[in-house]
Amino acid sequence: PINNLAIGFGATKNKKYVDFNAKYAILKQRKDWSIPVSVTFFTNVVIHTNDKEQYPKDVYRLSYFDQLIIAARLSPKISLQVAPSFSHYNAMDSAMSHNMVALSVSGRYKLSPQSSIMLTYMQQLTKHDAANFKLRPGITVGWEIATSSHAFQIFLTTLQGIMPQDNVTFNTLDVNRNQFLLGFNITRLWGF
Repeated sequence: PINNLAIGFGATKNKKYVDFNAKYAILKQRKDWSIPVSVTFFTNVVIHTNDKEQYPKDVYRLSYFDQLIIAARLSPKISLQVAPSFSHYNAMDSAMSHNMVALSVSGRYKLSPQSSIMLTYMQQLTKHDAANFKLRPGITVGWEIATSSHAFQIFLTTLQGIMPQDNVTFNTLDVNRNQFLLGFNITRLWGF
């Protein structure tokens, strides 16, 4: 069904990325648990528009990210999600892997009808051959506040990229060295 599909487009100032993405709900959890989980497929294609001299062919500018999101609301307050992913870059340095597999685990706990705490841990399951490149897992802790028309999120994270394939493939921030970034999102909720 068409209402199970979301399509998006974005552009970033940092690194001058242009991305096209889609999300399709394969299964939706039901309150009677006849379908116990929601399963969604997310995919994106990113075009790296910066540094044109670095890429002799346009096809080298592309990277991809695919993720299967398996989520369940266990109670009115607790939701969990497991999301395996695959990232691919058409062009990489010889000691870096073109393909990366990762697994993310996320949880959300509703403190009140308007407020939630969120946790995410992302672990790469493949590594690069480069001995001097210390790939790090991603850890995010967030707080969400919802109103009737907006959702506000503030979070600390060790993930530095906007695109998910960058986070899986290049993340070097280390929680043991207190290397966190502060983030803030505002989402406008629409009802039609």
